[in-house]
Amino acid sequence: MAINPDGSTVFRAGVVGLGWTGWLYDVATRPPVNLGPSAVPKGMPELRPDRDPPPTAHPGSEGLTNSHAGGLVAHPRTELVAGCEVNEERLEGFGERYGVDALYTDYREMLRNERLDFVCVCTRADDRPDVTALAVEYGAKGILTEKPMAHTLAEADRMVDVCREAGVPLACGPISVGHPAFRTVKQLIDDGQIGRVLSFESDSVFAQHNGWMYLVDREAAWVMGFAENEDVVMRDGEFTGSGMIGFRDGLYGSIRIGAPFVRITGETGELTFNWNRFQLFRDVEGPAGTERLQVSLPEPDFLGEWSPLYSIDNVIECIDSGEEPRVSGRRVRNAIEIQIAMRESHRSGGARVKLPLEDRSLGMVYEWFR
Repeated sequence: MAINPDGSTVFRAGVVGLGWTGWLYDVATRPPVNLGPSAVPKGMPELRPDRDPPPTAHPGSEGLTNSHAGGLVAHPRTELVAGCEVNEERLEGFGERYGVDALYTDYREMLRNERLDFVCVCTRADDRPDVTALAVEYGAKGILTEKPMAHTLAEADRMVDVCREAGVPLACGPISVGHPAFRTVKQLIDDGQIGRVLSFESDSVFAQHNGWMYLVDREAAWVMGFAENEDVVMRDGEFTGSGMIGFRDGLYGSIRIGAPFVRITGETGELTFNWNRFQLFRDVEGPAGTERLQVSLPEPDFLGEWSPLYSIDNVIECIDSGEEPRVSGRRVRNAIEIQIAMRESHRSGGARVKLPLEDRSLGMVYEWFR
């Protein structure tokens, strides 16, 4: 490992899976994903003329890279040294763009030979548990996977357990929660800025991009669910619909179609998040009595992007501190479990389903491009 002039460690990093999230988002235009696998080009897509966008400040500025490779290049504490991809045309293009010579078609060989400090896992969900476990075995100090985390609870458990036992921070998905504004808002809630939390609601569990798991951060005890699409339930797809969540400390949450993405209500205030904007409301005394009014949030505010760079930065913070990433494997696994349990509740006529689920083979079938 190299050392920066300020004394900080530079981690040797690599990417497994050089598709869209791995590096192509920054250089090409993706076709509509609903066309199906037969309509997607198998080789290298046509590169955009603006394949080298201007550099941006780090962190906190928007217009950042959309790929894991770009994030590793941009971050001052990671050096991109290796890449793995079964498509040799994409592998070659990756090497040319980033000046990387350690190119592999087998992730096992790459992890064994390169002994990377930081690994981004951008394969499809099928391979993520195996890649994560092997990266830890070969000495990785931090791991960032793409979303969804895994197909089954057993696979997610394995990823969480192997990283916890080795003390390796695991983050699953460069989603909005990775943005530093979420840390600021979580601190406001913990400091009592909206008083004791009474309830929360969201329009979905959506374990692939869950906006409330970090802010609420409690262990669920039971759920009840009612699906909006029976066909999705029949094929074990990603549950969407309405329901209730009961947490072990007595807090209740509701999942309601049409609700804000996140709304957390307290005794003296409320916080909302609608994908690209936080709003904070607090009780204020005025001539007409107590009114709940919107107040300003401290910087950094959320401006609408969730570059992998933010999650990379958060994992590195956690390597140094020993803390848990905001989009940690544990939190994402718990969100997956809630989503699956709501589906199972629907199958039981809306009956209450206790957590944790005993059958860890339960899972979700994702769209083909996941």
